[in-house]
Amino acid sequence: MASTPDHLSLTPLVAPQATYTSTPTPNVGQTLLDRVASVSTDQLMSTVDSLAAIPSRHVNSPTVGDAAEWLRDELRSYGGRLVITEQPFPLVWGGIDTFQRNIIATLPGDDPSAGSLVVGAHYDSRTVDVFNATSLAPGANDNASGSAAVLEMARLLADQTPQRTIHFALFSAEEVTLDGSRFFVSQAQQQGETIIAMIALDTIGNAAGDTGGAAVRVFAAPPDLAVNPADSPGRLLGRSLAATADLSDSPLDVQLQPTLDRPGRWSDHVPFVDAGIPALRLIEPIERTDLNHSGFDLPETISPIYLTQVTRLTLNSLIGLAWGPQPPILQWSETGLSWEMVPSSQPALVILHRNGGLEFDIQQLDAGQNRVQVADVGDYEGLNIALIWNGQWIGLLSETIDLRQQP
Repeated sequence: MASTPDHLSLTPLVAPQATYTSTPTPNVGQTLLDRVASVSTDQLMSTVDSLAAIPSRHVNSPTVGDAAEWLRDELRSYGGRLVITEQPFPLVWGGIDTFQRNIIATLPGDDPSAGSLVVGAHYDSRTVDVFNATSLAPGANDNASGSAAVLEMARLLADQTPQRTIHFALFSAEEVTLDGSRFFVSQAQQQGETIIAMIALDTIGNAAGDTGGAAVRVFAAPPDLAVNPADSPGRLLGRSLAATADLSDSPLDVQLQPTLDRPGRWSDHVPFVDAGIPALRLIEPIERTDLNHSGFDLPETISPIYLTQVTRLTLNSLIGLAWGPQPPILQWSETGLSWEMVPSSQPALVILHRNGGLEFDIQQLDAGQNRVQVADVGDYEGLNIALIWNGQWIGLLSETIDLRQQP
């Protein structure tokens, strides 16, 4: 756990009894811990093998439908409370009209007012020639790896009841137009659904091998300077992921990036960002341009251990978002910054950040402490509070407090 630098005064105080909100029971927490520990490398690689065995998942390939049907049937086999739907949408690419399919597994939450979450990956593939629908395009890393992670999380949570609804989404057409994720967002908007966070997993197999394998890059929209130059909703979500990595002792270094994606590139988080939804993209630390979008993007280039680590980190983050307490509402007073507690006096994390939310330090408070005095903030620009439950997960982060404008 990162500690607060010496020059910053952050004094925790014990506050009086406060109003409580619901939080998961310890038994649920233990079950979820067991599920996180059960992330299966063999299961992940089996999915990668199955998808990569399909000659091409290009949107104009006749076998892209085979991939959609395989994903649908695999999700159905998990049973539990998952509701499996196909989401067809029209696509014109290279002068060819097709119907593509998103495959969605929805795990209903028990609080419709709490909003929903999306964890998604695209399953289509391509070669260097984006119009070539006939050449071999196994797409093991890009993006059978992300699809495998989404399926594994759906499998492990299939019989659980989260507070917030979770959509496990497999998108088509990411490689050409982002029309799959764009259609998903449009349908959610038409139905009046409130999506509070989206995580896209794209190219997470670490085809570069051991070099840089201890890190995962996280891309999210930078701050809107006209709204809040100190932070953005996506970076707030990214810090939540990084704090989860800290709490769960993940071996991965979560590296928040300064841009929405790499120059000239994109993934399925972009349509969510365009719709004003907090969203981010996870990707391996170093890209193999000699393998990407080629017939050589094969399962044997993937690091199974790395894929397992990214899946486990994402699952931990998803559990915190889906089961964790509501974000604390922060209030300034002459005695400091305070927030309401939750049952069992859950401890809190204080996250202080700078550089537009990209750099941060974390301090964990003791159980029962829900007030801090903040002084001498130095170059810190913002502060968030997150509530911990079961010692492993954090709920949604509070809104960002602008430390440069504190009372």
